[in-house]
Amino acid sequence: MKSGVLPSFAQYLLVLVFLLASVLIQGRWGHSLIFHHARPDLSIVVVGAAAALLGWRRGAFFGLIGGLLSAALVPVNFGTQIVSFTLGGMVTGWLPALIAGDSPVLAVASGLVCSSVIGLSATIFAPSHHLRTQFIAVVGQVSLNTLLGIPMFYLFKVLKIGAKQQDSLFDS
Repeated sequence: MKSGVLPSFAQYLLVLVFLLASVLIQGRWGHSLIFHHARPDLSIVVVGAAAALLGWRRGAFFGLIGGLLSAALVPVNFGTQIVSFTLGGMVTGWLPALIAGDSPVLAVASGLVCSSVIGLSATIFAPSHHLRTQFIAVVGQVSLNTLLGIPMFYLFKVLKIGAKQQDSLFDS
């Protein structure tokens, strides 16, 4: 076991509980969680924070699970949800190689990158004939998810979720 983090099984279990709770909250109150015509997606917030702390492999895993769970709520674009979430988790998991793990920039970047990748890939894979409206919704969702991702990132750090942080590529 690495010092300063929970055992792997406990980390997986805790993140899965957060993912399940986020999907249940989204399913129950998601339609009323609107701020300036944008809706946050709490499962994206959880996947982004977990991926930034646990790396790209686990990020892809939690993205896959998050995509499955959120696609179960609205099975319109089932495959798109799963692929987009998996991509978002994987790409976000690569951030610690570019940004130091103890940097506050990583907290902001995790929500921003995960939301952007998921939103843009979903738009590319399943475009609407109202592309402008869809793009505006993605921008609003990215903004809200980025703001919500910061406290989730630090909550996971307090709960000792995360791989032992390695040096970033730019450290000397």
